[in-house]
Amino acid sequence: MRHPLARRLLAGAAAIAAACALATPARAAAPPSLDIILDDMTIAALHGDYVVDPHVSALPQLNVSNAKLTYELSGLTGVSLSDDFRNAGPLEQPCTVESRTKLVCGQESMLVPGDDDYMQARLTPAATAPTGQSGTLKVTFEADNVPAVTKSVTVEVDEGVDLATGSRGRQVYVKPGASWDETLELTSISGNVVHGASVSISAPRHVAAPKQFSNCRYLDGSLQSCSFDQDLRPGIKYRIVLPFRVRPDAFAPGLTDLTFLWYTAAEWDNIQNSPGSGNHGEAGTGGKLTLEPLTAALTRTKTATLTRTKQIDVDRSNNFQQMWVNVTGKHSADIEALGATASGPAGGTATVKIGLRNNGPVTLDSERNGWEVAYVSIPLSTPVVTIPKDCANGNPYLAKPGTKLYVCKNPAQYFFPKTAVTWSFEVKVGTGAATATGRVEANPNDCDLDDDCSRYFDYDTDPSNNLAPIVITEVTAGTGGTGGGDGLAITGPRTALVAGVGALLVAAGALLLIRRRRTRFEA
Repeated sequence: MRHPLARRLLAGAAAIAAACALATPARAAAPPSLDIILDDMTIAALHGDYVVDPHVSALPQLNVSNAKLTYELSGLTGVSLSDDFRNAGPLEQPCTVESRTKLVCGQESMLVPGDDDYMQARLTPAATAPTGQSGTLKVTFEADNVPAVTKSVTVEVDEGVDLATGSRGRQVYVKPGASWDETLELTSISGNVVHGASVSISAPRHVAAPKQFSNCRYLDGSLQSCSFDQDLRPGIKYRIVLPFRVRPDAFAPGLTDLTFLWYTAAEWDNIQNSPGSGNHGEAGTGGKLTLEPLTAALTRTKTATLTRTKQIDVDRSNNFQQMWVNVTGKHSADIEALGATASGPAGGTATVKIGLRNNGPVTLDSERNGWEVAYVSIPLSTPVVTIPKDCANGNPYLAKPGTKLYVCKNPAQYFFPKTAVTWSFEVKVGTGAATATGRVEANPNDCDLDDDCSRYFDYDTDPSNNLAPIVITEVTAGTGGTGGGDGLAITGPRTALVAGVGALLVAAGALLLIRRRRTRFEA
């Protein structure tokens, strides 16, 4: 029997497929993506050489031939380029100084990224190099069968100074909620007047600032930095007093450190304006904090002029100060397991939403207190279709009888009181499964043998709520279902949506089948 409509559908499907094939040209391999990673530089006269260390990146990694890296310096007086390999043998000198402002380095073969350390350069400012000048360093990478890439950066010649901090290594012992004052000292030991300084503070979240200053910056209540527009006279010690407080929701006992790193005003401006430097916080709401001199004759420091010369610290080894904070007492959190109930028709799927809740009173920090982990036991009669993000297959030897084990880790660094983290497993309801049971275990005692179990959180204040049931029930088809620990509906059998050529082929086949069986088709 002839079926003209079916033949037309099949012919149309073939035509569409042919048109799609003609409209989609063969995709050529994409050229490799190359880049040069190099930051702007600040140098100072009379303080030695400065290494120029560009890194050539490539996606994917390449092994290239006849690689060449060319340095070209312009716009600077009294600054020269040279090879970084001083006093090395001939085989270790891949660079040629073509002039005071041009250096060419080469390798016969090179892995990119990976082998560019042999093509570093040096910038050397002469004693007579004028301060305050700015120039450009252009770096170009070339090799066989890859596109050339160029990176230009700014090079500034600033006045060299040397800031030095006071004593290091002090320890304090405080309970959650308690405060203390920390004194920092700073001196210009280079014989120069330093025109302004800034200090960067690195502190964990649980160390907050109970008082704010207008020339300091804060992020979520924690002190980030302070800047001072003062002239610091050489040989004079200056001091500031910073108030700190351990937050009431801090974990105890614990040991943490605070670090303080000083910069010149120009260095700090460069850091804040550099791409990807992050969130520096908001200015404080209090009065102004001042560097106070420790010499009786100096009752007040002089405010730096707005036309100050840019300065660079030539010795970073003495800009660092550190202290230790011992948080005393016993203060932790109760982590509760959150189970789930779900139901659905045999062969359907159900969403089982389980989780962990922090009942407080402590905010947990996974980097300091360990990961919050849940062991999830899913019945074998309801196999998992989709494993949620941040979960993985567990150790089968630790699985409870009749279940498969999964391990879920809280992805967030901070786990705040009265909040929960959840994971949604999609499971298939088996035929004849009736009611299947599993469980969620918080803070498991068994090691999952993944080399990370020693970092699981292990300071739960209430183990009685560490287990919660998972109940999955098969229901009669057509009656729907329920699911999820928070009442999420269970999805039934999925209906596939077929498009394009596939839809036409299915339609044609269905028409032939309908005509052959002479039955009525209803969607």
